[in-house]
Amino acid sequence: MAPLLYPGVKKIRGAYKIMAFNEHEVYEKTKRTGGVAQEAARIASGLSRSTATPAKASKDSKEGKPKEGGKKPSTMKAAEGSSSDVADQQAPPNLEGQQYVESRSYLILEFVLDKPLVPKRPPEELAKKVAEYIPPRPLFPRRTNGAQRAVEDFHTQVAGVANLLLDEFRELFGEEFIPGQETPDPRKMEERRKKLIYELNTSGKYFAFKEQLKHAVVKIVREKYLKTTAFSSKEELQAFLSELYVYLVDQMHVGLSKVVSLEDQAPVPEPLTDSAQLRHFAREAEVNENFQLAERYYQERLARNRSDPDHWFDYGCFCLLTGNHAKAEECFKETVSIDQQHLPGLLLYGIVSAMEERHEMAETFFENATCVEPQNVVAWTLLGLFYDGLGNDIRAEMAFSEANKLNVQAAIHKRDEEKAAMRRREEEEGRTSVSDAGEGEEGTPRETGE
Repeated sequence: MAPLLYPGVKKIRGAYKIMAFNEHEVYEKTKRTGGVAQEAARIASGLSRSTATPAKASKDSKEGKPKEGGKKPSTMKAAEGSSSDVADQQAPPNLEGQQYVESRSYLILEFVLDKPLVPKRPPEELAKKVAEYIPPRPLFPRRTNGAQRAVEDFHTQVAGVANLLLDEFRELFGEEFIPGQETPDPRKMEERRKKLIYELNTSGKYFAFKEQLKHAVVKIVREKYLKTTAFSSKEELQAFLSELYVYLVDQMHVGLSKVVSLEDQAPVPEPLTDSAQLRHFAREAEVNENFQLAERYYQERLARNRSDPDHWFDYGCFCLLTGNHAKAEECFKETVSIDQQHLPGLLLYGIVSAMEERHEMAETFFENATCVEPQNVVAWTLLGLFYDGLGNDIRAEMAFSEANKLNVQAAIHKRDEEKAAMRRREEEEGRTSVSDAGEGEEGTPRETGE
């Protein structure tokens, strides 16, 4: 009957052996004589007598006669004596019941309830509770200040146009510049400027550059100056354009100062190692007990990609290994915030919560892990160990039985796969041997009689 106390269980069904009735064994287990029906009848008769005693007690008090109070000790002793006699005497064997025992008879019983005795929390409620403990990280970064973002976009567009102009200038006049040459003639510089402007106008690139900057300027007007309506007079328009021109020129110099330099900057080389190699190096450093080097590798992985939950999880496991529980909890929290269904992260955060004696939080994470992946043996085993540590034997038995069932199913599935693979291998070997035998017969010359 214990499975009826499992969360969410409304039905149990099982086969139960039929045992021979023995009054002595019943008394040893229940410490009372008779069956449940006799006990119920005795209680009912006691209640009926108690309703009639008040009238008799008033009548006896008037007559002044003593009641049966003096007989109660003797009756109690008699009852105790009868119970001790039942315990001492050996009951005769039940021959009729022994027949069922020898034939190994059993009954199949099924109990069905309208509602479970212990309600089970649905997966939606558990996921919501986990999200309350660790809010999920938004898919997109929060939008920064609109005016600041508009100015940054203008700097980016200015840098792009400047690079395009520089490429155009090098294409037209790159051959005229010789390293180590003296300062060029100002008249030639003016001629080159006019020629560059002429080429830009005739080729249409000037208009393209202006259109490229137009959207960034409009965004600054809307976000920075909050101007979205028409001007009331020409004077107001002229004043606004003057102020905007000064501001744009200043920001243009700021944008150019970030990208333009006298010498071309060398490109940043791509890293020679990827995430998997860094993880391998970190594990190797752990084996060699060089924890400082291992931590450096884990931090390098995080610096390259902070949105990967596995990077945070591996670093959290390392911190848990070195005894830094606070840092490990922070890493597992980041793991779950990035991926709310990251099974190892849920389990490890539950373990850290149990170590900190936050039992309600730990139970929520362990239960959610079993809902995320119901076929995971490790999740059910950890849930059972958690309940066993709390002394909740019923739920620990439920979790361990589920883990054992999944483990047996996995073993059977693995055995069937191995048998199928062995059968396929034998069939292939049989076909190969048959084909080899056929080829051998064809290559052997036949003897002919004279």
